[in-house]
Amino acid sequence: METFTNLGVQDGSLSLRLELPWSISDAVKATLPETKTNLSKTESYALLTNYIGANLVISHSGKVIQPESIQELPQNHGHSMILDFKYPLESLEGVKIKNTLMFNIHPKQRNHLTIVQEDDNTSHYLLTSASPIFIAGESTPAKLPVVPVNLLLFAGIGIIFLFLLCLPSPKVTNLGWRVGINGNV
Repeated sequence: METFTNLGVQDGSLSLRLELPWSISDAVKATLPETKTNLSKTESYALLTNYIGANLVISHSGKVIQPESIQELPQNHGHSMILDFKYPLESLEGVKIKNTLMFNIHPKQRNHLTIVQEDDNTSHYLLTSASPIFIAGESTPAKLPVVPVNLLLFAGIGIIFLFLLCLPSPKVTNLGWRVGINGNV
């Protein structure tokens, strides 16, 4: 399972949009032994936001920053949820993100982070258990290369074509098979 986070400045505040798979509930249950199966929606949401608060930590100049608001955004499918967080910061400068979401149930968890600059340029990073921290202005986690989709498509087609060229050509021979009246060979 993977999480996807977009971070940027929007309307004068730091905006973080987080997409979580529905298996996030398994991660919450694994860390909170008091979790019951018959929780109300309000109780479930509180446990989820506590889990997110403990595993997605935003800090600025060494101080943890709490969101001013959290809003669940509507989805047109049912296999993930999107939350929108607003923080009282006006720039990305000095922002540090530690994302350990779902590491407790998936040792090879991958959390994607997209930084949206004020000029709409984007940078993509991958946060893993080996490198769960991003610091704005530093190249700490693995930066994912941005490769145009059509380049990947043409490269894939080229590899398949080269593979087909390397295959030996089939030899057509007359095996002299005859089919009898009852269909036996």
